[in-house]
Amino acid sequence: MLNKLCLLYCGSPEYLSKQTDSYKKPNIAFHGGNKVDLNIVAKMNEFAGFLKLLRKLDENN
Repeated sequence: MLNKLCLLYCGSPEYLSKQTDSYKKPNIAFHGGNKVDLNIVAKMNEFAGFLKLLRKLDENN
């Protein structure tokens, strides 16, 4: 459940448990009508995290 919350809010377990103040807001915006599927939001955040990791790895090479 903690992993799902971390994906949903795009934060680390430490951030969600208030052990750190480190948080980086995702730059994702979408229009979903009146309903928002939180599973889709979590997957989008996960995907954005993977893209950031790939970008960071590419910069190090």
